[in-house]
Amino acid sequence: MGNGVADFSLRQYERMKVKIKAKFFAMPKDYQGERELEMEVSEDFQQALEEIDLRTRIGIREKLDKRFVILINGRNYRKVLEDKGKLEEGDNLAFVPFLGGG
Repeated sequence: MGNGVADFSLRQYERMKVKIKAKFFAMPKDYQGERELEMEVSEDFQQALEEIDLRTRIGIREKLDKRFVILINGRNYRKVLEDKGKLEEGDNLAFVPFLGGG
């Protein structure tokens, strides 16, 4: 048995982490990482992106909304965050490049 403060802090930390699935579509040829991964990340979206980027080394912050968009459960991440404010257990994140042409 631990003390109440330490137990509460651990429980609070565990609630702040959620298990998500991330899929990477049509990434550049130089990206040699996984095309799909499951991991526990912060429920805070910006912090979660940093955690995913540490694992993938994609450069998410620099490329988001310039080279690709993120869908959360099939919806644009901005709309999802407006509605619920954070990531939830079981969310699916899809990193999808912008399509262009002439």
